[in-house]
Amino acid sequence: MRAAYSLYLGISTLCQKDYGLTLEEAAIEPDRNAFRQGITTEVLHPKTALFFLAFVLQFVNPAGI
Repeated sequence: MRAAYSLYLGISTLCQKDYGLTLEEAAIEPDRNAFRQGITTEVLHPKTALFFLAFVLQFVNPAGI
């Protein structure tokens, strides 16, 4: 059922005449805060913190602290 609905959404999107912004319109107004928002989101995301705790700490030398 999900596959049929996904197929329906894909076909209905392709059949639309208006897709929204064109590439030229999107290039005119770049979002200057997008990079900062992305960094903030990744820093505050719990999966990122768990990754650093699990992966990066393997390379820390406990005797060097």
